[in-house]
Amino acid sequence: MNGSPPRAAAPGRRPFERFSLARQFLLASAVVLLVGVGATGTWVGQQIEDSVVHRTARMASIYFESIVAGRLNELVAGGELSPVTRQLLDDIFIHGPLAQKVVRFKLWTPDGRVHYSSLHEQEAQRYAFHDHHGYAFAGQLVASISALDGPDNARERERWNRLIEIYVPLRAPGSDRVAAVAEFYHSMDGIDVDIHSAQRQSWLAICLGALLLYSGLYALVYRASHTIRGQRSDLQAQLVRLQQLLAENRSIHLRLQQAGAQTASLSELSLRRIAADLHDGPAQDLAFALLMLDEPGAPAGADPSAAPGRLRTSLQRAMCTLRDIAGGLVVPGMAALSLADVVRRAAADSTQKSGVAVAVDADDEVGAAPEAVKITVYRFIQEALANNLRHASGHAPRVAARRDGAHVTVEVADDGPGFSAEHAPPAGHFGLAFLRERVQLLSGTLEIHSAAGQGTTLRVRLPLNEPQTDHA
Repeated sequence: MNGSPPRAAAPGRRPFERFSLARQFLLASAVVLLVGVGATGTWVGQQIEDSVVHRTARMASIYFESIVAGRLNELVAGGELSPVTRQLLDDIFIHGPLAQKVVRFKLWTPDGRVHYSSLHEQEAQRYAFHDHHGYAFAGQLVASISALDGPDNARERERWNRLIEIYVPLRAPGSDRVAAVAEFYHSMDGIDVDIHSAQRQSWLAICLGALLLYSGLYALVYRASHTIRGQRSDLQAQLVRLQQLLAENRSIHLRLQQAGAQTASLSELSLRRIAADLHDGPAQDLAFALLMLDEPGAPAGADPSAAPGRLRTSLQRAMCTLRDIAGGLVVPGMAALSLADVVRRAAADSTQKSGVAVAVDADDEVGAAPEAVKITVYRFIQEALANNLRHASGHAPRVAARRDGAHVTVEVADDGPGFSAEHAPPAGHFGLAFLRERVQLLSGTLEIHSAAGQGTTLRVRLPLNEPQTDHA
């Protein structure tokens, strides 16, 4: 054994694969060796038994041919045994010491008759031949361990379980013709002990040899398995490192893609913000100045003597705003103001530009807010009041701001002539489009409610928290 516990089988793997190569060899080769040792031991044991039987048969045959066979010529020649020969056979196989080993002796003639038997009651009896008789009458020496199940073995079965049957052919002098067959029944006493001893020794030798072979092969396979496990562990570690590197490369590639997309988005956003700031800031001031130059008449409710001053103020503000955009692209002074103050400042700046009073209702609970939200609220009010001055002159606008949970809602309304909100703006008018994009970038919403003769209401809703940015 290699001493390491088997790992749990992975999903989809066969149960045998959860073992190491050494353990797989241990299990498979154990089965093969057990079958091989069993088959080899059985075969060798049978060969030992057959060898002992045939050795006993040869010894009996030599003894028979040297001592007895010469006395049986009268049977071969004349078909009968003399009383003297019968007495000789009785002295040898019944009364002599050989009777302890050869427990029964019979002489068979080709007609199936027992011509002589050491058990005299069987003489002159006829029995059916079996294969061993046929082989013997064909001239072969036959020997085997008999279970004594033949019809002529009834008396033998009473005393013995097994005996060695030996069939010796008797040939006529000067001829190959078999005239009779001598049958010996040899006792198994002592022979069984020799057979079992030899078989045990053979089994022991086979098992020891198989164990030595198995141990040697297992040692080689174990070393190979240990080497393979080490190499597999190294490969798995390298695979894990490669997978980690691939994951890191994919992450870096994804971050690069996101960074590129974010850079492009931020660049586009910066351009849009610059365009929006230019449109909502100096462009509004210059448009107001041009409006005053193109229309000498003062708007209703405005002081005519203040027009040149307002024109100069608008141009100066446009110049200042352009400088601020060039310097930082931000509306100056927003960081220090609350959102409610930004609403009031946007309305005050519009009043200062146009001379039209603006009603402001700003909830003081609308306090801190991100600077981007402040700038967007400022630009929204600026754009809405500029549109009021341009399209609803004489209809004073109203500005309201209120807090709505984590959002702020700012509304600019008037009672002017209104317009169809479904129609696209005229060419060259990008104010609301820029404003809508600015609001959407902050995850806000912009609503326009207007109809002919029903006034106009612009409403924006913005979150008061910092906008979330994907840093993945």
